[in-house]
Amino acid sequence: MAADDVEVPDEDNAEARDEDLSPDLSLSLRPPRRAFVLAYVGVVLSGLLGAAIGGGLVDSMCHGNCGTNVAFGALIGGVTAAAGVAVVAVLVLRAMHEWNRYQARPLEAQTQEAQTQENDSRRNPSA
Repeated sequence: MAADDVEVPDEDNAEARDEDLSPDLSLSLRPPRRAFVLAYVGVVLSGLLGAAIGGGLVDSMCHGNCGTNVAFGALIGGVTAAAGVAVVAVLVLRAMHEWNRYQARPLEAQTQEAQTQENDSRRNPSA
């Protein structure tokens, strides 16, 4: 297979591919609400844990009055951890959507093919 034969999915064409599906089917392809809630809880929890780790790390290295330094360590740790988990959560949710769309394509194609054959047999009863 030549490199020119490989079809690369285009992000701009993703909406057009969703438009090919029936409206009811394209809405049902979204990841379940539970996945969104788990992603949200994961981001919040990782932010809290990152803040605890960042604040604890700075507190263990600082001597004396370190309230501001600990706060900045907690802020940086929390934001960094939450951002990292948010990236992973978005990638997982997008992968779930792609997988659902991939699984739905053959079913819709089979349905259309069956309808075409049924219409052909109505036109030509001997077929």
